[in-house]
Amino acid sequence: MKKILSAAATLAAAAIPMFLASCGQQADSASGKGKAEAISEFSVDQTVKSAEKYYVLTFGGDTAYLQKATIIHWPDKIGDADIAALRDTLLSYCYGAKAMPVNDAISAYLDDTSELCLASEEDSIAPADSVPASDHVRSWYDNVSATVLEINSETATYEVTSSSYLGGAHPMTVTTPFTYDLAAGRVMTLENMFEPGSTDSLMTVIKTALARQLNVRPDQLARAGISTDQLTAPGQPYIMGGSVIFHYNPYDIAPYAMGSVDVTVYPYELQDLLSPGAKAIINHGF
Repeated sequence: MKKILSAAATLAAAAIPMFLASCGQQADSASGKGKAEAISEFSVDQTVKSAEKYYVLTFGGDTAYLQKATIIHWPDKIGDADIAALRDTLLSYCYGAKAMPVNDAISAYLDDTSELCLASEEDSIAPADSVPASDHVRSWYDNVSATVLEINSETATYEVTSSSYLGGAHPMTVTTPFTYDLAAGRVMTLENMFEPGSTDSLMTVIKTALARQLNVRPDQLARAGISTDQLTAPGQPYIMGGSVIFHYNPYDIAPYAMGSVDVTVYPYELQDLLSPGAKAIINHGF
């Protein structure tokens, strides 16, 4: 056994110079003079902002504590792109705000308790230092976050999540993913991503893709838990990993227990439906 290993080691050692020489010849041949490939780059700067505020509510002789919280990945710079519309979209989706500094929008969101309806003049809402750590305390929350899903030289994709429990039957989470076209300086929407009059064809593609995800035929979607009567319009479109994804929130097309539904559609399935601008962005999929 030792002789065999020794012979193998000798052959391997002799092969190394030949292998390196071969690699060197191939590199010189492939690149002309062995020059490194050009690397494109652009800088991305963002600031993560977070804040929270607590309230105590009294109503009908009962008490509940509310935590309002937010965290947002705020874009400061993405290459040389104009991101004014991106910032405006984040302000609108997160805080329902327009044309104001992000810190002011955050403060206004934390101060707003209008989602809580007081039934009588005896009910009240007041600031609190924290939520008491007790299993017997009613604990409610209302949170908003905005995070980056993907950034490349052409697009930036974000997801805004609003999650709340205000004493109802169950918590509710709604997400709004969207893709920003860095060159055009606009959010990509159904209107600017697809050709006019393509909705019917687009829905056929979406239903086929959804059936593929659920491992059923398109005519069996109802048996898989999809409310086919509600599956009549495209969901919120966004781009991830070179594919177009259509997002549906709970209750949009399925029961609450199924959560949100994201339908991934491959670019080749949309090539006759995409607008020229959208096709240019994901043309690597064709």
